[in-house]
Amino acid sequence: MKYSLPLVPNALSWWVFNTSDRVIVSVFLGLSFTGILSVSYKFSTIIVLLYNIFDKSWCESIILHIKDEDIVEYFNKIFLMIFNLFLSFGLCLLAFMPILFNVLINDNFVDSYNLIPIVIIASIFQVIVGLVSVVYAANNDTKSLANTAIWSSVVNLIIDLALINYIGVYAAAVSTLCSYLFFSIYRAWDVSKKYIHINFNLKYYLIAIITLIIVIICYYSNLIILKLFGMIIAIIYFFVSNKNEIKVVKKTIKSKIKK
Repeated sequence: MKYSLPLVPNALSWWVFNTSDRVIVSVFLGLSFTGILSVSYKFSTIIVLLYNIFDKSWCESIILHIKDEDIVEYFNKIFLMIFNLFLSFGLCLLAFMPILFNVLINDNFVDSYNLIPIVIIASIFQVIVGLVSVVYAANNDTKSLANTAIWSSVVNLIIDLALINYIGVYAAAVSTLCSYLFFSIYRAWDVSKKYIHINFNLKYYLIAIITLIIVIICYYSNLIILKLFGMIIAIIYFFVSNKNEIKVVKKTIKSKIKK
């Protein structure tokens, strides 16, 4: 009971994250804007669903190895590897979105195009939240899980309500991004202070931010040449940042073929 009870407010806070934006948009702006918001979330949901597949094994692995002497090195290695993978996937998804959007989305929801980069970036921060959160579970610290989730949902609600009358449906996307940014930073700081020091390579994150900015600029550009440039940049970043993992996959495939 001591372990499980804090998971109730934690689950409720996630419910607030997932539903409050749509409820507020529906009340203040109308159902048509809710449809626009829902379409923009469909693509970021791909990232979240893919991470959820990985999350169960990640959680089990950390629980099993939390007392190991090399847990800090192990955690930081896997953390960076998975973050690299999902960040580069998010960049590719964003870079190719001009093509995907025209093929998959009805013209009635064209306004959702401008929201997509915001919610995709938010989903990347959501991945960070998930990667860090397993440390709480491994240390039976569900109270911290609940506290950080509650505060982040409060941030989401406050920003959403404060901006909805000024920037319309963008308030929902911006509040989601800001709350997940706060969520990820706070949990990373809290986990580093209490349990496992998380190493942040400033050079790597600076390169990632610059690449993200370039891809976003290309995304919003009306020039086809710039959109193609964004696609090339995203592909290069994917293969460079995941080169070790790609080598492992190739080696595994070759060994399977030989058998």
